[in-house]
This record gives sequence, structure tokens and C-alpha cells, in this order.
Amino acid sequence: MTLDSFLKSIQSKLTHKKKEATCTPRLAEPTRDWKILLIVFTILLLVLVGYSGIVYLQVKKGPDGGSDLDSQSVSVPKLDEKALESILSLRDVRAQMHADYLQGM
Repeated sequence: MTLDSFLKSIQSKLTHKKKEATCTPRLAEPTRDWKILLIVFTILLLVLVGYSGIVYLQVKKGPDGGSDLDSQSVSVPKLDEKALESILSLRDVRAQMHADYLQGM
């Protein structure tokens, strides 16, 4: 065995032979699959951003289609001071009951 034939035998063992062409395409091509996924998710992102923009503009316009309200047409309901005082007094009573409970512990 000569050096030349020995190197050729090692080289033939280290190199891969090309696969024979088949009539069916490969099902998994990572480069193609990643490109498809990237395109699909980019389109999905653009659709979601567009929809969010449309919804934002609709909410910004308001329920009546964007007519501006002047201060004279908007009436602010008057505050019921008696109801507010009863709520505050009830809160004070409960705060006192809580303080008494904590001191009793």
C-alpha cells in the first residue's frame, strides 16, 4: 500500500457522498421553514398593530363620533354632602372599633 492510495482511502472515508436526488422534496428545510415563520409572524404583527391603531382612534373619538363637547353642554352632578358625611362618620366609627379591638388584644 503506497502513501498515495492510503491518503485516498482516508479521504474517501472522511468526505460525504452526495445523496441521490429523489422525486419527492425534503419535508424539513430549516432555512425555508424559518423564513416562512418569520414572514407569517411579521404579517401577524402588522395586522395587530393596525387593529390596535384603529381601536385607539375609535376610543379617542368617543361614542358620538368625535364631536367636541363644550363646557356648557356638560353638566356635573351635584355632590350629596349628607351622603358623604354619613359615609365618613361610618368610617370613623369602624376605625374606632378596630382600634378598640387591637387594644383589647
